[in-house]
Amino acid sequence: MSFSFNTGIPATADNPSNDQPIMQQNNVATSGILGVDHITFNANNGGTHTHVTFVAPQSTPGLSPSQSQIYPQTFNTGASAYLENYISATNPGGTQTNGYLPFVKCITHFKSIGVNGPITADPGYINANIGSIVQSNGGKTITVNFATALFSSVYYIFQTFDSIISPSVTPVTTSTSSIIFASGAIIPINSVFSFMVI
Repeated sequence: MSFSFNTGIPATADNPSNDQPIMQQNNVATSGILGVDHITFNANNGGTHTHVTFVAPQSTPGLSPSQSQIYPQTFNTGASAYLENYISATNPGGTQTNGYLPFVKCITHFKSIGVNGPITADPGYINANIGSIVQSNGGKTITVNFATALFSSVYYIFQTFDSIISPSVTPVTTSTSSIIFASGAIIPINSVFSFMVI
């Protein structure tokens, strides 16, 4: 998407009627560019963001004191390359910190059923990127399948389990499509699983 804009119009020496076609073009471009990520003119909440779109990837900026910036950064190379949010911030003294700003790739809260079968994530909790949850292997295994596969099989899981099953249940297999939790014994009914992936 490209927007044409002539910064030399209106020109001081020109008759405004001569510059009118280019002024109109500039006016249309202004309305168009505002409408990319914003609610545009003549609408309720005009000027507010509907979303933010970044051109990726970006390089780490050099910021002035008290500035911060969020931007996309490339991780890995070749076919395994993917983008993540990155943030740079500078304190009032001018010291800049650059860091990974992970977004939650999966989050759920559910209770085991104690036998083989599908598990429903608990309502009232944030549940995102969950395709299915299944208890299997005679109740000893729980597989969480992602609705959308992750970019990489290397990620962090922040988890909370019932004291009844912790630490006997562990994520034994992680992939871009699922996490498999396993135990040497049947995972009892109503054991709470709560975790997020970043």
